[in-house]
Amino acid sequence: MLDQSFSGSNFNIIFLKENRKGNIKQRHLNPAYFDKHDEFNTVLNEKVVLKKTRTLSIEELDSFAEKLGAINKAKEEIRNNLFSDYAAIVNNEETPFCFEINYDKQNEICTTKKDGVHFFAIKQLQHNLNKTFKVIQADRNKIIKQMEKPVKLTTSFQCKLTISSGAN
Repeated sequence: MLDQSFSGSNFNIIFLKENRKGNIKQRHLNPAYFDKHDEFNTVLNEKVVLKKTRTLSIEELDSFAEKLGAINKAKEEIRNNLFSDYAAIVNNEETPFCFEINYDKQNEICTTKKDGVHFFAIKQLQHNLNKTFKVIQADRNKIIKQMEKPVKLTTSFQCKLTISSGAN
């Protein structure tokens, strides 16, 4: 069965896909994650510099591997906690999370807030639309235009949607 939930684990899957594409911005995650990322790069650069000057022993290589593994584990824990927080915000029943469609006809662009919660929720929504309605994203504006008809046909479906291209 297709998992269409706005959960922390789905946000993590989206992160892994978008990170491979280079689409993750600092505003999408918290500073603690990027501090750990910088720490990882520092340890990795230290290893590279030492490797250039001399041959490293197996113990030294194991030590670097342990350090890098611990940093990666810490990064993953920070990321998972953040995505759990994002999922709690999106799924909160007391204060429902809403997208608002801001469509500028002159520029033909749809916008949303540029924070991490909106980014990952939009990406999950895109995935859900693709799997449910077989809508392939070529252009976010085309998605909205393709979705107008199915949305208008259903009376119990309410969709407030703001989509940003992330180019700004």
